[in-house]
Amino acid sequence: METSTSQTIVMTYIVSIASNHNHEENFEKIKKLISSQLSASNINYAEIILTQPIGTGYPPVPYYNTAVRFSSPFPMIEINERLKDIELSCGRTPEMKEKKIVPIDLDIIVADGQIVHKDYSRFWFVKRLVDSLI
Repeated sequence: METSTSQTIVMTYIVSIASNHNHEENFEKIKKLISSQLSASNINYAEIILTQPIGTGYPPVPYYNTAVRFSSPFPMIEINERLKDIELSCGRTPEMKEKKIVPIDLDIIVADGQIVHKDYSRFWFVKRLVDSLI
């Protein structure tokens, strides 16, 4: 009788988190959803950095920025899809986006040690937060 062993591949991700609306409530929601929706383990959060909006037309309120490192058995494409679902559940709708109100913005910055998003080199605070988790 043959036995087969299947091995689960676990990847490590670092995701940037930003909000300019209802950040306290949404950050708490994110903490719960990261572990439940992404089957995440080894979860570590960076500090929170406040920044002013970059660009025009944004409400004159600060952005709350942080990042999270976690391990998950899901491939990057599925993590990204689940992150977009989490954004939607926190109120990130096309209408809010049009008004430049950001309840939550989640982007995969690093996947298994590889930088995969331009925000790492584009924004000093993303680099600082990611570097603190590497």
